[in-house]
Amino acid sequence: MNQNDKNNLNEAEKEERMDSQEKEASVSGAEETADPGTENTPSTPPENSAEKTESKRPKKKKKSFAKLHSRAFKRGGLSILLVCLFIAGVVVINLISNVLVEKIPALSIDMTGTAMNELSQDTIDFITTLDKDVEIMVLATESDYVAANQYFLQANSLLKQYHNYNNRITIDYVDLAANPTFTGNYPDETLAAGDYIVQCGDNYRLLTTEDLFNMTYDQTTYSQVVESSNVEPAVTTAILNVTSEDQTKVAFVNGFGDYDADAYKKLLENNNYEVVETSLLTDDIDSEAPIAVLFAPTVDLDSTSIQKLSDYLSNGGNYGKTLIYVAAQSRTETPLLDSFLEEWGMALGDGYLAETDAQYLPVSNNPYLSIFDFANDDFTAGLKNASIPLVGAYSKPVTILDEANVTPLFTTSESSGLIPFDADENFDFESAIDGTYNAGAISTHKGDGADSSIIAIGSVAMFNSQFLSSSTFNNAEYFINMANIQSGNEEEGITIAPKDISLQELGIMSAQAMTIGTVFMVVIPVIVLIFGIVLWLRRRNR
Repeated sequence: MNQNDKNNLNEAEKEERMDSQEKEASVSGAEETADPGTENTPSTPPENSAEKTESKRPKKKKKSFAKLHSRAFKRGGLSILLVCLFIAGVVVINLISNVLVEKIPALSIDMTGTAMNELSQDTIDFITTLDKDVEIMVLATESDYVAANQYFLQANSLLKQYHNYNNRITIDYVDLAANPTFTGNYPDETLAAGDYIVQCGDNYRLLTTEDLFNMTYDQTTYSQVVESSNVEPAVTTAILNVTSEDQTKVAFVNGFGDYDADAYKKLLENNNYEVVETSLLTDDIDSEAPIAVLFAPTVDLDSTSIQKLSDYLSNGGNYGKTLIYVAAQSRTETPLLDSFLEEWGMALGDGYLAETDAQYLPVSNNPYLSIFDFANDDFTAGLKNASIPLVGAYSKPVTILDEANVTPLFTTSESSGLIPFDADENFDFESAIDGTYNAGAISTHKGDGADSSIIAIGSVAMFNSQFLSSSTFNNAEYFINMANIQSGNEEEGITIAPKDISLQELGIMSAQAMTIGTVFMVVIPVIVLIFGIVLWLRRRNR
């Protein structure tokens, strides 16, 4: 007989002993309730039948009571109790976790591929030090807003975090249909459902849906689709603007051809700069503006306008002014402007810079689209990551004529060349590759107490919305850092890249879903199975 057979016999004997003990207890209970005088009477009178019937009833009660004390009942009850306690524990832990995540945002886990539902560290650093009350009003009910689409749901999740990191920032939802008089508080604005109003005291910023999401037109569906979420950059910079005491002016010079500097202006405004526009044909440049911008002129300046630029830079002998000159992409004939630049020791080349080093080409088949190296640390000292390059396209070279007062800002690689504007298909491209070129430079004239500068930039494409909104390149942060340094603005700018959501879901990634599914469908069941087998073997071998 093997060990298992012995164990089975032992279990059977234990159960027989328990059953016999229960029977003995039941019999003894019945005998105690019976009449002693009738115990040995061979024939029982009819009246004793009722007594016998009554004597059997306690026996059933005793047997039921004994079952309540049986080992099987105790084990079953303990199992039910443990299951109930486990379920209750899961519910309590879930409730506590939700409360802790709301109170301590760092405990939350964003399982999207690019932290779609998390605020950037720049935003967190800024709002945690905020000491003013800010109200963010969403012009919709919360239920309607989050149910509209996944992009609004993600935006709402980001908004909640502003309050979590600083309770002086409140989030309110305003139903315009239920509050028709609300629009009267903002008579100069056109309010629409889904817009935000960021307000601090009397200062406010209206953020429309176009401000919150970058849209693109889908040629296949003939409709606009969301390319990236601009919610965090828009809201954070709006908070910066409404809480700031003063704004620094930047004057854009108009009147010398049409230009599109909307992305650059928006970048400046988002970083607490007040953009003003000036026509040199009728006005002088605002003396309160430490920076003036001559953006992509396609028409030559007249002598009066040149003199106004010169007067602005000299500032009555006080200096302390900066002119940022961004060259137009097209070929222009601007002899007076060219002469003015030569007085400051710089000139623009006649052609486009072409790059042949593959490491400098974001797109392999376009040599005119390239990245640039920083040539000095004039405007890189405040960058979070100076290893991220600048990018430009169809750049004109900036030639330095006065090395004593002019220094390069950013350059091409050693494998670049200048391709003339009139180069045709027979042009020998390889022969033009002859070394490093400057794509940007700064010329400085020193005064008694301050300096004035002209910054010449050869590529207007460096300021387009795609490059300024990309975290792959340093254009936005570099140009804001430049403005801060040249204007003496001690506040660091906030340059937050939009979150690209055009090609990804806002939920968890497929790899993460696979991992979670494996844990719940394989790992946990296997652990429970092993635990059950071990427990069964231990009980079987007792």
